[in-house]
Amino acid sequence: EVFSLCFSPNSQYLVSGSGDKTVRLWDLQTRKEAYQYSLYRDKVLVVNCNYQGNLIATSGFDRWIKILNLKTGKLNKSIQTNALVTTVAFSPSAKILASAGFDRQIRLWNLTQKGVIKTLIKYYKTYRNYF
Repeated sequence: EVFSLCFSPNSQYLVSGSGDKTVRLWDLQTRKEAYQYSLYRDKVLVVNCNYQGNLIATSGFDRWIKILNLKTGKLNKSIQTNALVTTVAFSPSAKILASAGFDRQIRLWNLTQKGVIKTLIKYYKTYRNYF
């Protein structure tokens, strides 16, 4: 099962995050798998490429955010989180990563240093269906 997809900015690759604990890089010209990253202990829930097209942010059920080099597949950085992360997004400069998840918080991570820059929002109430 595939949980998440993103295109590289140059549209050369499609990245997938899956229930088989892998992130796969698909070459859209050859229509073949270019790389498979198997650094995960559980399902990979989210993948996202940065604007420069050289990094992939991933997160899964193991509660780790992992930053991978898109070209080489090497692990650039690992960030342990307190809860399941359901979305990640790079800043345009790729120096900051935003994450949010089941802990009801949006966090900004400094990718050039260690740790959280700021917790932007902490939700105390759950959403209700108003329709």
